[in-house]
Parts: sequence; structure tokens; C-alpha cells
Amino acid sequence: MPTALDRKHEAEHHEQIKRRREEKELDGALDDSFPASDPPAITQPTPSPEQDEKSKTKKRRSAG
Repeated sequence: MPTALDRKHEAEHHEQIKRRREEKELDGALDDSFPASDPPAITQPTPSPEQDEKSKTKKRRSAG
């Protein structure tokens, strides 16, 4: 039967594992955000040549 001391050590062990996992997740998030001074660029995908030609040939409404 586990004693109170055994349960305490087990709880500490689980807390250490949890802390290590959280630190790894934080390190991963930090690595993904590096360099922090350069914000991510918000871009639109470049249109394909076919799409680009379609947009050039769209008819404009006349102001009539």
C-alpha cells in the first residue's frame, strides 16, 4: 500500500513531467514566432495566369 510519502513523490514526478511538457510547448511556440520583430506577412495567393487574364478581360459597367 502506497504511503503518503510515496504519493507525494508521485505527485511531484507528475508535476515535473507536466512542467517539462509545457516548457517544450512554449519553446516550440517561441521557435515558430522567431524573429519576433518581423510580423507574419498577410498575403493573398498569386493568381494563376488564367485567373489573371480573366480579371483583365472582365467587362466594366458603363456609367450610362
